[in-house]
Amino acid sequence: MAGVEKQINQMISFIEVEAREKAKEIETAANEDFTIEKQRLVEAEKLKIRKDYERKEKQVEVQKKIGQSNEIKAARLKVLKLREEILTELVADAQKQLAHITANREGYKNLLRSLIVQGALKLNEPRVTVACRAVDRDLVQSVIASAAAEYQAKCGKPVDISIDTRTVLAPECSGGVVMAGFNGKIRLDNTLDTRLELAYEGLLPEIRTRLFGKSQIQI
Repeated sequence: MAGVEKQINQMISFIEVEAREKAKEIETAANEDFTIEKQRLVEAEKLKIRKDYERKEKQVEVQKKIGQSNEIKAARLKVLKLREEILTELVADAQKQLAHITANREGYKNLLRSLIVQGALKLNEPRVTVACRAVDRDLVQSVIASAAAEYQAKCGKPVDISIDTRTVLAPECSGGVVMAGFNGKIRLDNTLDTRLELAYEGLLPEIRTRLFGKSQIQI
């Protein structure tokens, strides 16, 4: 009986030792799994933080580039606006100079004749009318005959030139004439204002280069 009890106690002790060892193995494995999982979570969080930082850094860089681009664009627009203001002043000054042309009566008279001859040649009609300012009517009337003669000398055929009494150019007009042919259906604007505008448009690239140099500005 004593021997059986001893064997039982030995078995109990063995089982307890096995249980403790197994528990220790389980605890060790659990600790290792916990450590691995914790490390995995830490690394995943680190990666997430790095990616988030890189994303925000890229956003800051993009915003910085957009800001720089907007500043450059605003500066370019400011320069272009200033240049346009200078060109507008230039045209305004040229417009004022037209008054000096009409003030020189003899010179303006010759100019009117040239404008009428030019208009008649472009219209190429047997009958043309000339509209002008009220203050220019006498001057225009005084050059019609010589203008018709010059026209005939240039193209070898006569032309009937008369003043359009129904149309009077506005006092704001700087001078010159508006001519019509084909019973008024074809009109030719040969006023000083229009001639200045056409000259400005034609010379604008050259004017820009002379005033501002060869432009590198792009918007």
